[in-house]
Amino acid sequence: LINVPILLILAGSIALQRPTPEVAEPLVVTNVYIVFAWVAHFVSNPGIRYFLVALSFLMYFRASWSMCRWVWNWHLENSDDHHILGRPLLTFVLILVFGIYGAVYVSRLHGGVSYRDDRIFFTTMNFTTKLFASMTLAGIRSSEFQEVLLSMLANTQTSFKRSLKYEDTTPMLE
Repeated sequence: LINVPILLILAGSIALQRPTPEVAEPLVVTNVYIVFAWVAHFVSNPGIRYFLVALSFLMYFRASWSMCRWVWNWHLENSDDHHILGRPLLTFVLILVFGIYGAVYVSRLHGGVSYRDDRIFFTTMNFTTKLFASMTLAGIRSSEFQEVLLSMLANTQTSFKRSLKYEDTTPMLE
């Protein structure tokens, strides 16, 4: 409930420069479905448990749709930037990672994944997802900085003249 909002804010507000209300909806929906999935572990009635799990997945799809709308709205505002490996990449990777989390969660719920493997998976994915998000944002920032430097160089009025000075009067060979 702490890490996911940070990742969503990085993807929505920082990478795609979306307004806070637009980022808030999938952020709240995601936190609620995480709580529902967590509560499902403590419910003994299988009908209620699977209802909570199904509701969690429906909410995942809703949050993912909202995140795809971030990319769509960003693309409409920045139609000159068509790179999928730029700012939208972090959002798409988070949707994929959260879906994989859900698949592992369901596998654990049905006994397909042991508790140990579950913990190892989530710990490893949490670390690598945060590392990937950091690297993506660092790449975005460095490419923006490079563009600023290139535009400064292109707009600078500097005359490059090549000339030779013949002030040296020392004979070369005698």
